[in-house]
Amino acid sequence: DILAIQERCSESVEKETFYGDIIEQEEIYYGPYFQGIKKIYQNENEVLGIVEIPELVQEQQELYYAHPVILDCALQCISRLVRNLSSDEKTRVPFSVEEIFINGSLKEEHYYIYLSAKNVDIYSAYLLSESGQVLVHFKNLVCRAIEEKLYYFVPKLVMVDSNKNKTLCIRMTL
Repeated sequence: DILAIQERCSESVEKETFYGDIIEQEEIYYGPYFQGIKKIYQNENEVLGIVEIPELVQEQQELYYAHPVILDCALQCISRLVRNLSSDEKTRVPFSVEEIFINGSLKEEHYYIYLSAKNVDIYSAYLLSESGQVLVHFKNLVCRAIEEKLYYFVPKLVMVDSNKNKTLCIRMTL
């Protein structure tokens, strides 16, 4: 029952704060394509997320049975529970899942995500329709701490006019 979960989860966080916290605390940046979380309700052991699929994704939904961005939004919400339960400041990310049950194609624009913690590293996650029907269940979703910071090369792509034939090439710069 979505209303019962929302009543138990008295703290709320808006989209801008949610993604700002992830950038600040986890150093993970989600571009606009992946920013589907509209609002979060939470308590110490539960999170209820409201998902509003970005327009760019809505245009592509017919191509997928379950669009990856929708599933990614379900996993993004874990960050709120991890911060409540962990005693360290390490970033934890989804590592494995025992089973994923998908109960039909995901073609809607709005969903709910419900997560509950079994402990600091194991969660149950559900993607729900607006009526509360379970559409996806991540059973025993395990998160693991990132033990060291890894630095990745992030190229900057620049268009360059390579010759008089107006052929363009792309150059990667730092």
